[in-house]
Amino acid sequence: MDRISWLISGSRLDHAKRLRNILQSGKTLLAPGAHDPLAALLAKKTGFEALYLSGAALSASKGLPDLGVLTLDELAAAARAIIRAVDLPLIVDGDTGYGELLNILRLVRELEEIGVAAIHIEDQEMPK
Repeated sequence: MDRISWLISGSRLDHAKRLRNILQSGKTLLAPGAHDPLAALLAKKTGFEALYLSGAALSASKGLPDLGVLTLDELAAAARAIIRAVDLPLIVDGDTGYGELLNILRLVRELEEIGVAAIHIEDQEMPK
């Protein structure tokens, strides 16, 4: 039932708020990497309270180097699949934001709509 809850529930717990509460509690947060729903399910079953979607791990899972060749759509699809599989806060590696300011804004909005709890964006120039 837990794995289909996103199909039947009208609303989900605000993951950003939940992550903020965990961080403000003062306890150490371990957020293992989960590049797909199966890894997310295993992490949840192990007892973790949050997850991390790494751009490097997602690239590697597709047989690609970590050189910024993934697209925003690929990242968003992976994040969406993970959030649908588990009700845990997900921290996402937003790489360099997939372009200029408007692209970064789109990245943030897309991941907000999916329900991502937090995003980090690298301060690097493209190409890497």
